[in-house]
Amino acid sequence: ADCTQRPVDYFPHQVRQGISGLRWGLRSTDALFCASYDGTVRCLNVEMRAFETLHVSTEHAWSAFALDGAAATMWLGTNEGSLCAVDPRTGLVCEKVVRSHGLKINSLSLDDHGRPWLLASSSSDASVKVWDVRNMGARAGPVVTIALPKATQAAEWAPDGSGRLAVTCFDDRLRILPLGDRITGDPITAPEAEPLITHRTSTGRWLLPFRAIWTAGADAILCGGMERTCEVFSASTGEHLASLSSSLMTAVPSRIATHVRGRAVACATGSGHVHIFEA
Repeated sequence: ADCTQRPVDYFPHQVRQGISGLRWGLRSTDALFCASYDGTVRCLNVEMRAFETLHVSTEHAWSAFALDGAAATMWLGTNEGSLCAVDPRTGLVCEKVVRSHGLKINSLSLDDHGRPWLLASSSSDASVKVWDVRNMGARAGPVVTIALPKATQAAEWAPDGSGRLAVTCFDDRLRILPLGDRITGDPITAPEAEPLITHRTSTGRWLLPFRAIWTAGADAILCGGMERTCEVFSASTGEHLASLSSSLMTAVPSRIATHVRGRAVACATGSGHVHIFEA
């Protein structure tokens, strides 16, 4: 792509209503899906350069979302801690809203590269839960419940299919949970974090909370740092590997993205800038 071209701005959601999730279809780059706190789910047709409304809720503000590999189901979380699924092709609810957490759901992640029926949810109620989406419904319960000391901002599956979960918690810890083959369909007790990484995650009131992510090779995790850095940690030992910084990055990077082939790391700051480091 020619990155020197002038970017195109879109405003698919209501003014002052934040976008809670943004994701390309895994099997096609022709569609960009997004969910918003305004209760809508929309999709950008890249060729037509137009957004299509897929679903509208007048009752719920969507605080998190995940899209399956076939773009056939979009899982949505709410500020009240509820979870439901929408078929993007029809806009219809295919799994009714059920209360899954006591407080806001902050993130949703499907294990796309391992067992795609496993959905991880993190919440402000200080828990992470793993669900088997093949067996959802009003009486369905999580197959794993992980209680944490403080609110959790993210729980993301490793992209290598190993069944490891990277968890970001407000207790100034990053956790790698080796769930792997422990999940059999019946409720289990969560294993100890391997490793448990000390890192300041209490960003305060005015900064967007950090969310640790995996590298493309799943050998490390990256997370924003309060010293206006992107910190890199070994996923196997927890060792601090590197700090990415630049004199141009004058604000704290709260959101990090890695290139799917490991070529670059993008760091987005609260000042509205994106800084790209060559890997």
